[in-house]
Amino acid sequence: IGSSTFARKTINDRIYKIKSHIPSLIHPRIEKRYSKISEEGCVVMQDVFIGPGSTVGSSTVLRNQVLLGHDNHIGDGVFIAVHSVIMGYTS
Repeated sequence: IGSSTFARKTINDRIYKIKSHIPSLIHPRIEKRYSKISEEGCVVMQDVFIGPGSTVGSSTVLRNQVLLGHDNHIGDGVFIAVHSVIMGYTS
């Protein structure tokens, strides 16, 4: 969304200003163990593993084949690229 950080921030600010609810889109081929994904605007693509105790914030994109280890906190508006590996206790 958007071609620059400024464009993405402008779009995000407009969405929050009108306070609309954007549902999360979660692929059925993910593995999630005792973790929490925000129900507000997340996109989680196929073959993603989310370890126990991890949380994913709103307006976050997790691309294909991402591995999130245990006890991670991913904030709002984060984009995680294809084949990324994020080990435990990362914020």
